[in-house]
Amino acid sequence: MGNARAEILVRLARGHRESTPAAIAIGSRIANPVEAFVRGLEKVSATHETVLTIEQIDTAIDHYLRSVGASNQLVVAGAAKAVGLLRNSTREMIPAPTRGNEESAITTAYAGIAETGSLVLLSGVDTPVTTNFLPDNFICILKTADILPDMESLWVRMASEGKTMPRSINLVTGPSRTADVEQIIQMGAHGPRRVHVILWNDRR
Repeated sequence: MGNARAEILVRLARGHRESTPAAIAIGSRIANPVEAFVRGLEKVSATHETVLTIEQIDTAIDHYLRSVGASNQLVVAGAAKAVGLLRNSTREMIPAPTRGNEESAITTAYAGIAETGSLVLLSGVDTPVTTNFLPDNFICILKTADILPDMESLWVRMASEGKTMPRSINLVTGPSRTADVEQIIQMGAHGPRRVHVILWNDRR
C-alpha cells in the first residue's frame, strides 16, 4: 500500500496545476495567498491572530482562551508538543491524544489552503485525529510560509518533499455546524465549536 500511495503522489506531481486551465484560473485570482486565506477564515466563522515571533505564541493562545472563557487545561499535539512552541504558558498541558472530555486543544497544521480558508492536518503519532475534532476550542498554529493557493499545490508540495500519504488527511474549514434541526444553525455538531488560527509570520 505504501508504494501505491507513493506512485499516486508522483503522478500528482507530474500533473502540476499549471497544466490545468481551471487551476490556472484559480491561481490568477490568488495574488496574495495569506490575505486570501485570512478572508477565507472570516467567511467560515473562524478567528485568527498573527504573531511575528515564537515568543508571542504563548500570549496569543492565552489571550484567546481567556476571551472564550476556557478552562486552564490544554491538549497539546503536533510541533507544539514536539519542539515546545508553548514555552512560557502557565496552562496545564495535556499531551495528545485527547480523552474526549477536554475543552481545548492545540496542534500545528501542515499547510493552509488560501482558496477555501482550510487547514490541512496530517495524522501521525504526534498528531492524532481526535485532537482536531473532539475539543470545543480548536487552536491551530500555521506558518504563513505554509499557506498554499489551492488544493493542487498541496499534492505537488507533498510529492516534492517525498512525503508518504498518511493514514488520513483532515481539511478543517471553520467550526463544525449543522442546520438539520428546524433549519437552525447549531455550532459544534460534528466537531469543534470554535476554530482559532495562530498565523506565525516567519517571513522576516
